[in-house]
Amino acid sequence: MQRLGVLFDIDELGGGVYGFEAYRIFFSAVDTRELAGCLLLDGDTNETLAGKANLYCIAVETFDPSRLVAVRRALSQSTGKGLLPAAARFMDDAEAQTQPLVLTARVGLGGELVGDNIGWAGQAWEETRELHTGNAR
Repeated sequence: MQRLGVLFDIDELGGGVYGFEAYRIFFSAVDTRELAGCLLLDGDTNETLAGKANLYCIAVETFDPSRLVAVRRALSQSTGKGLLPAAARFMDDAEAQTQPLVLTARVGLGGELVGDNIGWAGQAWEETRELHTGNAR
């Protein structure tokens, strides 16, 4: 499986439950229907845990590289507060594979979030999915 990591500045996310804010940004930019069959992982980076940075990572893992291209394209265009600058925003497969990330959820074949292990990913997905279905309020 290949992995793409998306990096967020924890301080810019507002501290507290920064993972929830990161997922809101992620799901605002990425239509989960484009992630069918993918796994989502997340966590603080190795540099963060070593006290050298303050970064949070959401990673997408898949056998289908076109899914990673779609994520990169969508998040390259995002201006969400908390995302790192475009030049430093992504971790390639080799680097993302070395991070201490945990499985958050998988995306079912219909683009639905399945088995949310942390709770706030599903909440962020629910809050943002209307953006991608044409029913935004």
